[in-house]
Amino acid sequence: MFVNALKLFSWEGRVCRRQYLLAFILVVIAATILAAGMDNGRGGEGPAQFLMILGQLALIPTQIKRLHDIGWSGWIILLALVPGINLILGLGLFLFSGTKGPNKYGEDPHTGK
Repeated sequence: MFVNALKLFSWEGRVCRRQYLLAFILVVIAATILAAGMDNGRGGEGPAQFLMILGQLALIPTQIKRLHDIGWSGWIILLALVPGINLILGLGLFLFSGTKGPNKYGEDPHTGK
């Protein structure tokens, strides 16, 4: 199971909405737990924010694979750097369904291959 979870953060293949949501939740929970452990009552906001940024960076491969599942280029992830558009893009990764069957980025994640 742990190996399958690590595959979410690789650069290979495509991920469906459910797999993307799982990776998102794993990163948020891990970063929150680590950040809470750093809060010692002396203003641990800096390290906590750093961990959240690292968590977001860890999601980039999964976001690119999600874009590939939709049939879009991974370079679209650069739009996440634009305020406002990043929210629309993030929401789109959760809402748009992937292409049915294989596409130029790999096999359909729903086929189990």
